[in-house]
Amino acid sequence: FIIMVVVHAIARLKSSQRSFISPVNRDTQLPIWSLLLEAAVIITLLINIRFIVIPQPPKAWAKGFEESPFWIYQRTPRDAVKDRWLDRHVPDESPLVVSHFLASHLVNRRYIYLPRPLDGTEGPGLDVLLEKVEYAVLDGLFDHPLWLGGDVTYNWDAIAGVLKHPAYGLVSTRDGLLLFQRRISDISDSAWTEMTLTQSVATEPINSTPTIQATFAGKINLIEGYVTPLGNKRYLLRYVWTAGQGLSDDVSLFAVTYLSDTDQARILHLPTTFLHPTTTWAPGEKVIETFEVALPRDIAPGRYAVLIGWYDSGHRYAYATDGRSRIGDVAPVATLEVIDGSEASPAHDNP
Repeated sequence: FIIMVVVHAIARLKSSQRSFISPVNRDTQLPIWSLLLEAAVIITLLINIRFIVIPQPPKAWAKGFEESPFWIYQRTPRDAVKDRWLDRHVPDESPLVVSHFLASHLVNRRYIYLPRPLDGTEGPGLDVLLEKVEYAVLDGLFDHPLWLGGDVTYNWDAIAGVLKHPAYGLVSTRDGLLLFQRRISDISDSAWTEMTLTQSVATEPINSTPTIQATFAGKINLIEGYVTPLGNKRYLLRYVWTAGQGLSDDVSLFAVTYLSDTDQARILHLPTTFLHPTTTWAPGEKVIETFEVALPRDIAPGRYAVLIGWYDSGHRYAYATDGRSRIGDVAPVATLEVIDGSEASPAHDNP
């Protein structure tokens, strides 16, 4: 509105051809409309830099980018991973249930549904949406910091619902990004088993004092950890946990496995995050989670330590899964030797 008023005023002044005598050279006459145009441009730029959040304001490139509100416009390394992963694994034109931060990457299709309406109203329900689509694409490590209105658990209810849905299976995952596919009638049991990455959790009573391999700030204890190759770039991870005395049912903790010296390849533990979260663990029981993963194709050949850490989902930086939200220290589980960019074998397991 202000810009339009200024432009209109400049046009009126120009039409009247009024001039301004330069104080430097009194023989030079400057048109008033040109001076006002320059002033309007300068004032508009200053106002935008000072008050308006635009994608590339000068302050956005200063140090401490993530601490400023301009962080929301930064393209992060994980955004590049999102683009590649979505392009490779999500079919074109198929109707989707999708996390709203991923929806902008996938809107070139007829139907797209958000599991949570952006206006905070009650939607039709996840089960209703899943009947309308063929795939669900959700983010288990929702990367919008809590202080900007985000929450790493933003999609967790939807993920738990899809994991428990009998018609859906997990077919691909990368750095917390999850792709679920609906099973159609002409897919055989063997083909479905080969397509999907199984996720399961069970509990057993503790009959004798277990040997603790690692402890995480006294809240969670690791009893066993194994990595077993399944072939075709798939691996079976098995962990046995017990609740420590410091474990609380107030805030859910979540585990992440990752390979040393790799980026954007975190493995979120779905069974203990969504099927049997730590808020439901009971003293005196073992929690046994077993799940399959597929190693990313871009992992370079070499030897990697398989590490695991636990994180506080209520922390403002939980999405980053770093030392700020970590519970205790990371613990080594195994050593994995990657032979080429896709195949790997465990060189050593920590029983």
